[in-house]
Amino acid sequence: MVPDLVQVNHDPERIRADFDLATLRPLTLRTRSGPANMVVAQTFPIHDCTDPSRAGGRTPSHFGRVAGHDDMTIAHTWPGWVATGLLWFLALEFMMGAVTKFWPGPTFFGPPYSVKFVEWGWPAWFRFVVGGIEGVCALLLVIPYHEPRFLGAAVLILVLTGAVVTHIINHHGPKESLAAPVHLVIMVIIALATWPTHWIDVIRPGQWS
Repeated sequence: MVPDLVQVNHDPERIRADFDLATLRPLTLRTRSGPANMVVAQTFPIHDCTDPSRAGGRTPSHFGRVAGHDDMTIAHTWPGWVATGLLWFLALEFMMGAVTKFWPGPTFFGPPYSVKFVEWGWPAWFRFVVGGIEGVCALLLVIPYHEPRFLGAAVLILVLTGAVVTHIINHHGPKESLAAPVHLVIMVIIALATWPTHWIDVIRPGQWS
């Protein structure tokens, strides 16, 4: 195979420092004993996978999921394990609180909650509402995604705020009223740490990250 020199343009005026690609002719190869065959180089577009418009709407995180490397809410490091352990401990606390509110008799927290709620100025049946909310939020706290943990913490902030106000109105001592404000501060920290990027994703499990 030898280049077809007939196709080479020797015009000096066409030779410039910056080549005009529009005037270059495709390379033609001629066999020594056969006709000339034109070879046209085919180019392929290079797409930037970080650009959603060029990657079919996929972002780098989507590519990571395709490759089997899902984003983790908490890194597998010792601070991550401590944070996960704390969330499980808090979830266990609130689940125990939920069970005791449904328990008909006395608990290790004292008299039955049916009696406590009436003393605090709430109807006895309201303990079931609070207990149900606490149980659901306890489950949300242990789901390893930002959105359910944020939702659980946000709802518990409302419940604990009501508890703090109830203790203040009833003039309860530190021993009885200390737990509510402490857990309220912890829930605020968790809510801030798991603040969702898009609010709508909180109610869309398929978008949890």
